[in-house]
Amino acid sequence: MKLAEEKKSITRILAHVLIWAILLAIPLLSASGDIMPAQHVAKTWVPMLLMAVVFYLNYFWLIDKYLFGNEVVFFIVSNIVLALLCFSFTEWVLNLCCPPQQLVIPAFAPPYLMPKPPMPGSGGFKIRTFLFFVLTAGTSVAIRSTQKWLQAETERKNLENENLKSELSHLRYQIQPHFFFNSLNNIYALVDSAPNKAKESIHGLSKLMRHVLYETTADKIPLSQEITFLKNFVKLMEIRLTNAVTLNVSFPTNYIEHEIAPLLLVPLVENAFKHGVSANLPTFIFVKMEVENGKLYFWTENTLIPKKSEDTSESGIGIPNLKKRLELLYPNKHEFKTEIKDNMYHTKLMIVL
Repeated sequence: MKLAEEKKSITRILAHVLIWAILLAIPLLSASGDIMPAQHVAKTWVPMLLMAVVFYLNYFWLIDKYLFGNEVVFFIVSNIVLALLCFSFTEWVLNLCCPPQQLVIPAFAPPYLMPKPPMPGSGGFKIRTFLFFVLTAGTSVAIRSTQKWLQAETERKNLENENLKSELSHLRYQIQPHFFFNSLNNIYALVDSAPNKAKESIHGLSKLMRHVLYETTADKIPLSQEITFLKNFVKLMEIRLTNAVTLNVSFPTNYIEHEIAPLLLVPLVENAFKHGVSANLPTFIFVKMEVENGKLYFWTENTLIPKKSEDTSESGIGIPNLKKRLELLYPNKHEFKTEIKDNMYHTKLMIVL
């Protein structure tokens, strides 16, 4: 990072040197043979060097200290005074290098034909020179203001990226304890009724948590890893299912390898098992994934089992969490719909991978 900044600074300095070298070379290339060298220097290089003084005084000091310091009036007055001083110095150098010529006037010449001695700088030249100094100050303001705006935009984008990463990390770590909490609830329900299944569930949960802790730190993981995790999660949930639950799960086996944000699809599967399983009522759970033309399609359906009034388990985190992560990770690249129809809860997700 530091090396990149140093390279950028060196490039900026070289660009300034090159620009001023070209500007100083232009008068030499355009000089004609009938112009005196001293007059040529006075009319070209002296104003140009003074323009550089005006430019860099503004660029490095006046703009930051006074214009950006909300002292606009003092900044304007300073530049007017600076332009007048540079203009006066240019006129002094011009008079010094090119004094008025003494003309030999014939005695018999009529007064109205008597030519006036040429002035070092005409009126148009004086006005143009003064305006050049003013425009130089304006150019410096434009460049410095643009740089400040670009710097502010860069800092704003960096801050947005940091906030985005922070929010995504929060959302990711928010779902881990939620997932762990619900899994423990399922295992707790098996401790008394089926202790062997409870042991098997604990072993399955340990595998899942190992994946959560060590394989989901990257922004994206291979889709195959996410599918493996979902299959293991379904196996863990399947342990406590009774014969009253019909489970239909389908994952792709042959597909072009893609990457996906870790733990993105877990809330949908978890939600289907949490709200679609009953101890005695016949229920149905459906989970399907397809990958086609660079797009992932994911469906879940489950029988909607009313939540008991005494059930105070944590809820309402998974789906809202998923929606926020989709908005942050796949803006304008996803579609997510939920629907309740015929006592069935349907979800459909499409992601452009």
